[in-house]
Amino acid sequence: MKKLPVVLVTGFLGAGKTTLMRRLIQDGHERGLKLCVIVNEFGMADVDGHILKEADAELLASITGGCACCSGQDDFHDTVLEIALRPTEQKPDVIVVEASGMADPGLMLEVLTSPELLPRVQVSSIVCVADATRPAEYAMRDFGVAALLKNQLQLADCIVLNKTDLASPEIQDALRTQFQKLNPNAQLVPAIEAQFDYSLIWNPTRESTPTQNSKLKTQTSPHVAHTVFCPLPHPVERTRLEAALSGLPSQVWRAKGFVRVRGEAGVLLVQYTGGGESVGRWRLAPFHLPFGMEEPATGLVFIGAGLDEKELLKEFLGRDQLLAFV
Repeated sequence: MKKLPVVLVTGFLGAGKTTLMRRLIQDGHERGLKLCVIVNEFGMADVDGHILKEADAELLASITGGCACCSGQDDFHDTVLEIALRPTEQKPDVIVVEASGMADPGLMLEVLTSPELLPRVQVSSIVCVADATRPAEYAMRDFGVAALLKNQLQLADCIVLNKTDLASPEIQDALRTQFQKLNPNAQLVPAIEAQFDYSLIWNPTRESTPTQNSKLKTQTSPHVAHTVFCPLPHPVERTRLEAALSGLPSQVWRAKGFVRVRGEAGVLLVQYTGGGESVGRWRLAPFHLPFGMEEPATGLVFIGAGLDEKELLKEFLGRDQLLAFV
């Protein structure tokens, strides 16, 4: 029985995985590939799923509420098995999985090489997206995050050093040296906005075995991270939203979601990356709904370490000033 190829896209929060996924979907379509995309969100709001639907992802399956390597293992297993058991004419050519930024690829490999899946699927490529603008994270000083980052990098066939246009040559060289020490067998590819030669991903290179990752199990739990959801049911003032995003504490690694801004048409996609020693960066961009697509719920998901939900929401909302619509 021919095994169904699986491409696993990993990387820490905000590195550019969803940007790469959008480009992979487009590139796969241009190559005539039928793709099935599985998105794993850490938290209950399926933001990346909506983004990839906008990119016309086929047969999209989303797993929310936890990492596919941890609390979502059964859902992840069952989703992949359902796809693998489809009649030949309904099967995709490739399954592409976007892992949560807090997912350990070693544990996801355990799922993909389980007795039920091993005869049916083959992990053909593991891609780790690394953010060239955040060298402090890759210095591995935070033990909990360091163990996760090491696993993401060490298990990759291809490490994409993303956002190289925003990092100095010295920082890029230091990161390349560090990554090559961690994983000398991986192809290291520089990229701007996740653009590079995607044939590196589509060409199968890996033969899955049940024990290939046994010595690389994570030393920490994804539950080091917390998620907080902030509903924003009404249009907000742009200046107040921008001020709230600029004032997010260092404990917030990532924020994303959809908002409506007063006086502006349509829904805006919010993307925020920060945390640790990094200066927080955010972006508001129009989100174009494909015809017939249901409008996503407006609100933001915050992901970070040790988040105090009550305190975070109080500070972000500014005692409800952000929500004021009079």
